[in-house]
Amino acid sequence: MIDDMGVTELSEAVKAYHNVTLSPEFREMEFIRLANEASALHNAEKRGHDKGRDEGLKEGRSEGLKEASTKIAHKLKNARTMTIAEIAELTELTTQEIEQL
Repeated sequence: MIDDMGVTELSEAVKAYHNVTLSPEFREMEFIRLANEASALHNAEKRGHDKGRDEGLKEGRSEGLKEASTKIAHKLKNARTMTIAEIAELTELTTQEIEQL
């Protein structure tokens, strides 16, 4: 089709492109490039997964600690052996949180 247009430079460029892209060297380089891209993508996904898991574990621990502190504060408040300020200091909850229990 390009030959029919009478543009020899363009025709020669297309032929050169086909010769290059069909060469074993080019195919090997392209294979290596694609393998590197796939490896980089896999590594990025793994880092994202690991980061998400770590953040989830950290959040879960934090929530568990908060829940345990709340239960302890509730028991101490009901026992009426400590002031709200003392309970707050021991459990690291705010006095407002303890008063709402």
